[in-house]
Amino acid sequence: MQEITFDIWWALAFGTIALLVIAVGFVVAVMASKQKELITKKRQFEELAASERKFRNLFEHSPAGMLRITTPHWNVVDANQALLHMFRASTFDEVKEIIYTMSPAERKRLMAQLSAKGTVEDHETLLHRQDGSDLWVSFSASLSSRENHTEAVFVDITARRQAEETIREQAKLLDLTQDAIMVLDLQKRVRYWNKGAERLYGYLSHEVIDKNVMEFIYDENTAKDFRQAYEYTMQNAEWSGELRQIKRGGAVLNSDCRWTLVRSANGEPSGILQVCTDVTERKRMESRFLRAQRVESIGIFASGIVHDLNNVFSPMLIGVRVLKRKLHDQRSRRLIQNIESSARYGSEMARQVLSFVKGAQGVHTKLNPQKIIKDVYRQLEQVLPENIRVQIHVADTISSIMGDITQLRQVLVNLCTNARDAMPQGGELWVSAENTQVSKEMVEEYAGATEGEFVVFSVRDTGSGIPSSEVHKIFEPFYTTKEVGKGTGLGLSITIGIIKGHKGFITVESEKGKGSTFKIFLPAVSTVSTNPEQPDLQSGDSQTVIYIAHSEEEYNYKLFDDLEDSGYEPVLVVGRNQMQESLLQYRSTILAIIFDGFFPRETPELMKDVLKLEHPAKMIVLASKDQMEEIKADEELKPYAAVELPATIETVLEVLQKPIVQEVTLT
Repeated sequence: MQEITFDIWWALAFGTIALLVIAVGFVVAVMASKQKELITKKRQFEELAASERKFRNLFEHSPAGMLRITTPHWNVVDANQALLHMFRASTFDEVKEIIYTMSPAERKRLMAQLSAKGTVEDHETLLHRQDGSDLWVSFSASLSSRENHTEAVFVDITARRQAEETIREQAKLLDLTQDAIMVLDLQKRVRYWNKGAERLYGYLSHEVIDKNVMEFIYDENTAKDFRQAYEYTMQNAEWSGELRQIKRGGAVLNSDCRWTLVRSANGEPSGILQVCTDVTERKRMESRFLRAQRVESIGIFASGIVHDLNNVFSPMLIGVRVLKRKLHDQRSRRLIQNIESSARYGSEMARQVLSFVKGAQGVHTKLNPQKIIKDVYRQLEQVLPENIRVQIHVADTISSIMGDITQLRQVLVNLCTNARDAMPQGGELWVSAENTQVSKEMVEEYAGATEGEFVVFSVRDTGSGIPSSEVHKIFEPFYTTKEVGKGTGLGLSITIGIIKGHKGFITVESEKGKGSTFKIFLPAVSTVSTNPEQPDLQSGDSQTVIYIAHSEEEYNYKLFDDLEDSGYEPVLVVGRNQMQESLLQYRSTILAIIFDGFFPRETPELMKDVLKLEHPAKMIVLASKDQMEEIKADEELKPYAAVELPATIETVLEVLQKPIVQEVTLT
């Protein structure tokens, strides 16, 4: 029993000791863990303190302004010296006041961005210091780990913004200049393109920046000159000269360019500054001046040969008058008429060239467009080949015009011969005349046009046409699309000069390979109906004026020619026998009979012969004042018109256009 009790006590003793050992070990372990935790926390605290010292040191000594504010009230909790210096403030309240110079809307947007993203980066804004000065800042902000705090960094960008503003102002000045200013890098890409370049070339800045300049203002024909100028600039630092460049749409312009090599800060080439001035108009004026000098030279030459040419044509005209007296059959007279017309036309052409170079205007009379078209057709019969078909059309009702018939024939014949040259293989040619109304829209479209009633002459062909790029040049003196030796380039320049002299204008419609249409607009003066009984234009017949003279040599040559130029067909008659034959031959077409007053004793007898034939023609007597008194004394001669010498074409035309119901005396 005692042994058992002893063993139990020993077991209890050892058990107690074991428990104590375990307890002591646990306590030791716990204490060791606590000690380690304390050491870790101490280390963390020390690191935090060190970090805080570093941050504070950075905060205080940073060149950038640093700020801590409460969110969302923008109360300033802390600000470093750099920020106070930047804001020129001494207290946090002053800093807040400066920040509050931002608009409420801008602050609201910033707070919304902070709430949504937690950060704001590189936001630029304008603040106003308390001394009134402007302060441009760029700041970035983020929500702080501290509750309701935001930390921000401010950088003063006032100098940069002022520099940018200066650059913008300088750019505006560059944009105001009419010159094209551009900067190319060494790869020929555009780095700068001012408004002047936009106006000159037609390309906007955003369309060309970073693009190679060779892609849009130079082509294969102008690239060589550009490359030579580029290489010269790279070698010599500058270049000046003229270049041909291409505008948007394909138009070519002449530019006077000044190039300068641009270098970087380390002296290396970085690009080329180019300043280009449009001298296209100046070159055109220079060209016109040179042409004017050439025209003046031609004028000097022409004035010398016109006299010689007239000496050539005068015997031809005298010979024609002799042939008219001897040959009376219709075929011969028509042939003689063509010869006379060609001789007169040649003489007038010489005179017109001289008038053109001297700037003289022809005598304008009232003209019938039908007569002009008829004369042109006769002329064309002699110059057009058989493989060109001519179609003529004149409107049934057409207005008269005021003009020089020789000049207008010259214009139409010139256009028709140009059409002939454009159809070497043959084709069709249309010549027409009709009334038209020039509208306000046409006035805006065509230079020299005015609103109102016009007669339009049209010349249309099926020839080779004119390239669209060349149409605007065709009226320039000495410009021609014909081969060397086949054209002087003066025809159309004379044409447009004549048309302007008649207060008209001309239009051109042409397409390469499809022919051309020229339209000449001349002011209408009165509207007349075409005589339905009048023969076709191509028949060669017209209203006839019998001109009775005493002899081949004694009559008014000028008046006779002017009658023909004014649209009538005068027939020269000498003596009573020829008069009777002519009255019978031209009975159906005679409009009037003119008695030249150089033989007053015979005139009344001849007038009585006409009255006996009961012919409806008007009788017009050209006589001096004394001769008129003798003719008036015979009451049997009425009605007639007496025109006092010297007779003018205007007076005779006035009589021809009025009915004669009694004796009329005009001076």
